[in-house]
Amino acid sequence: MEEKNERSEFDKVMADILVYSHPEYFLPSYTIGLKRGKRFSLKNIEKYWIIFTTINWFIKKISKYELYFIDFYPVQEKISMYDALDHHIHAYLEDMETLKNKLVVFITNLKNDLKKIAVNKKEIDYAFKKLAEKVISVFKCSQQRGEHRHGNFMFVDAHTTEGKMAEILLVQENFRNTLTQHGLEKLQKMKQDSLNQGKEWWSKNASNNYKQLCELVDEVVKRNKKFLYEFLDIEPIASKE
Repeated sequence: MEEKNERSEFDKVMADILVYSHPEYFLPSYTIGLKRGKRFSLKNIEKYWIIFTTINWFIKKISKYELYFIDFYPVQEKISMYDALDHHIHAYLEDMETLKNKLVVFITNLKNDLKKIAVNKKEIDYAFKKLAEKVISVFKCSQQRGEHRHGNFMFVDAHTTEGKMAEILLVQENFRNTLTQHGLEKLQKMKQDSLNQGKEWWSKNASNNYKQLCELVDEVVKRNKKFLYEFLDIEPIASKE
């Protein structure tokens, strides 16, 4: 998941699920210690493999937005820099929203699966409801995206509004002809400064959010690893590192 020397809990669990799903991919010396219980099912393993790979896919996508906001812009003038930044913002918030939903899918599936083998169903419902609420509360910016998307007005980025307006005005020849040289220079500066500020703010925001998301995903997996392995009826693979 996160680029660091020590593997995260998410990475460890995802690796275990892969080994139990496809032991033929690995050397016998690595898979000799696999322990499967009577309830072990490849169907269940494959379901959680899909859930984990989907979560991992969106984590990887989100990790790249720090760079997208700074450097990923068209070299041609057919698409303006502001249009590209606006596209990045909406794509980023959409991916954040999707990751939130995928985490809730994991929590909901695990809750329902645990209730198949446990007697304390009410306690499970309560605990997993609280966990889902915590996850949703962390994704404030993706909730904002959802509100704008389902409302009757478009999302507006406060960091680039002035610059975008300056860009719109400057492309209108009739308007440009009414400006003094000073006015023209001020609007051009406003356009560039606002763009730079927007790029920098969103890049830093994406970087900070990514670190927090990695911690959140790791915490969710760490808290539920025991329950997941109990349902799948497997044991963690001893570290070979």
